[in-house]
Amino acid sequence: QAADRALALKPVTTALLVRADLASRAGRFAAAEKDLAAILTSFPDHTAAIERLAIALTSQGKRAEAIALLRKSRTTAPWRECAMTGNLAVVLYLDGQKAAAVKELEGLRQGGRVDATAACGLALFRLGSLYLELGQATEARRAFVDYLRTSAGSDASFHVAPRAEAGRAIAGLPPGR
Repeated sequence: QAADRALALKPVTTALLVRADLASRAGRFAAAEKDLAAILTSFPDHTAAIERLAIALTSQGKRAEAIALLRKSRTTAPWRECAMTGNLAVVLYLDGQKAAAVKELEGLRQGGRVDATAACGLALFRLGSLYLELGQATEARRAFVDYLRTSAGSDASFHVAPRAEAGRAIAGLPPGR
């Protein structure tokens, strides 16, 4: 109600984002989608709205739309290419497109486009996890080692569990070459 009141007084992006977050938490993804789409109409490179909209779409089973949005986002917000590609890989995975997810994540690594941002480092963790699931131990080890190296200086709390999991995975894999 407070977000609705704020929007009635003065429609601002922050209030739309808050209302979309509240709608998502309540499982009202269509309402969140509407507010997030409104933000992106005015600010097509608003990365927080892009990421939240991809989640809302995916939560509604609209994976093809989420995939298209995230692919486009790498052009509209190129400074977040790595993080958006990591998000894209997650939606591809959820859509059953594991090979496409690997291709996207490997493309980051091979192109040298893994940047130092905390969210980008998770792309390497996801790649390692995907390789592990696919039974590709050598590739999984390499991705996990890269992830641990890339995220070593990060104090982001969302790296704590993945760093521990990557360490355990490496310890359980056959020795690398």
